[in-house]
Amino acid sequence: MDSAKVFMSGKSQAIRLPFAYRIKADEVYIRRNPELGIIELSSKPFDWTGFFKDVEKEPVPVGFMDKPIQAAE
Repeated sequence: MDSAKVFMSGKSQAIRLPFAYRIKADEVYIRRNPELGIIELSSKPFDWTGFFKDVEKEPVPVGFMDKPIQAAE
């Protein structure tokens, strides 16, 4: 298993990723699973191109936005 160095950068905690784990992005999404102790990073898209390509492959169903979704209380 690989490891990474954790350090402080100003008032933020940072992680120096090994070369093999570098991400080609200026910004990432981050999600934590506290039960498993996993922090997951994923690249934020630079634009909407990928989304529109996916919609061309699998169109959004008719009536998709007809019924509002109730917010959880």
